[in-house]
Amino acid sequence: MSKIKFPTLYYLKKEWRKEINIFKNQPFRLALSLSLGVFIGFTPTIGFQTILCYLVSQLLDLSFIGTFTGSSIPTGIPYLIPFTYYFCYKVGTFLLKIKTNFSIHDFKNMKSFLFYSLINIGKPLIVGCFFCAFIGAILTFLLSFFLINRFKKNKKNENY
Repeated sequence: MSKIKFPTLYYLKKEWRKEINIFKNQPFRLALSLSLGVFIGFTPTIGFQTILCYLVSQLLDLSFIGTFTGSSIPTGIPYLIPFTYYFCYKVGTFLLKIKTNFSIHDFKNMKSFLFYSLINIGKPLIVGCFFCAFIGAILTFLLSFFLINRFKKNKKNENY
């Protein structure tokens, strides 16, 4: 039976240096980290978003802090989660041209929602979530890349 390995001090220092390097020197990778986080945040994976952020950031060698921060934008406030997914559901019904009888009140009672309604609304919810995730990721990338570069220019001008 193999033992569980805990992160060593060397590993933690290496990860910390990588994060600082991305924040200081690589605006493209930081903007990409934020946008992938927003994409993950819109997907209906509550409870697994942090794990997904970590796996994606390690797989693509991006900033975990940036990815995690991005995932907190659409679903970071727990009270807004039903409204976010209801909006995504409505977008999905619009894209798939489906008539619906569901309202925001059906989303509030999560227990009966998950048990009874998942099959009826699963397809529009998934389509709407991925559509919103795609649009949100593109907008986040463009906005964050622009703002990071502008902040860096302003900081360079102050140093001279």
